[in-house]
Amino acid sequence: MPELEWTESVAEIPSNGLEKKRSATAEECASIAAALGLVSCEGVAARYRITPRAGGRYALDGSIDADVTQECVVTLEPLPAHLTIPLSVEFVPEAGRTDESASDLIDPFATVDVEPIVQGRMEIGRVVVEEVASNLDPYPRRPESAFEWQDEKAAEASPFAALAKLKDRKPES
Repeated sequence: MPELEWTESVAEIPSNGLEKKRSATAEECASIAAALGLVSCEGVAARYRITPRAGGRYALDGSIDADVTQECVVTLEPLPAHLTIPLSVEFVPEAGRTDESASDLIDPFATVDVEPIVQGRMEIGRVVVEEVASNLDPYPRRPESAFEWQDEKAAEASPFAALAKLKDRKPES
């Protein structure tokens, strides 16, 4: 997703790590809103620390704050939401760029998300947008809203309604 072009070059990460704070521009917020089907995205900010690890790996830890507006699934009214999302990702070299095999690089049972380092760059923006997307409420609904709808024709077409009509009919003599 090209919504946030936030990348970090592994060549520019000092041995003691790198700390950053980033905020999405108005254009980036509009792009995120369009990509995620939101009414609007008022802001996305990330604070993170990248720490070098053994084997060309890098640990990224931090948090994301996002202010978005979704549409209530019942009333279709705008529904603002504030998201605070912890961020914990491990970036690993692309397979074939190290002496280790690909199976040694990625543990499918790890509790930390694993992302590839692509051409010496870590795609922080893509990770941030994916985290925001996965933390959105899939069915946002105002607390006071209720969906009350009944299909009257469906009630008449019920087999039990047909049986009730037969029962109430008087036999012909």
